[in-house]
Amino acid sequence: MNYIKKLKLLLLIMAIILVKSSYSQELDLEKKVISEVIKVEANSILTDTINFGILKNPHNDINTTLQTRALIFLRIKDEFKPQLHLWYFYDQNLNEPKGLLYNWGLFNPSFNPSKNRDLLESLTKQEDEFTKKFEEQKTLISDLLGEPSEVRIIEDSKSKLVKQVLWISNEKIVQLSIEFMRELNEIPGIGILGDFHIQIMTTYR
Repeated sequence: MNYIKKLKLLLLIMAIILVKSSYSQELDLEKKVISEVIKVEANSILTDTINFGILKNPHNDINTTLQTRALIFLRIKDEFKPQLHLWYFYDQNLNEPKGLLYNWGLFNPSFNPSKNRDLLESLTKQEDEFTKKFEEQKTLISDLLGEPSEVRIIEDSKSKLVKQVLWISNEKIVQLSIEFMRELNEIPGIGILGDFHIQIMTTYR
């Protein structure tokens, strides 16, 4: 291998390492107090501050919730559609971190599907983009936390794809999920029902 080819190969390897490193730095699942969040989200937009209930034990209990105060930031430089919102969950006094949600989804916090038919129709054609994003996030989390504790296929039908991947430890529960509507569901008198999201929900123990 001559010098030019060696140099090109070295530059390619460095580029791959830098891209992988930047992705890893982007995904941060650790607890942060408010002052740290302000620094991390300095280039984001605070869109909402709301009361919100999260599951206390999302891996095995869908009934027990914990009331929190959520700070929601829009990552304006994120290029995926729907754009990434970060939800930081705290106790009611905004002192203790309770959870963190990376949400590439529509409900941030309010969204009316019936008033956004064109958007939903366009998203039904984006399954390849959604599944690619989901697998990328699975790889990134596995790099940070190791192999998943559990993989769940909730539904894989003509109309809908729903998957969950969980990493469970003594410190936190991390759940990566995808919900993708292959066909929109419209109920007379109610309207369109449809959700498209990729989410990484971290619940601190």
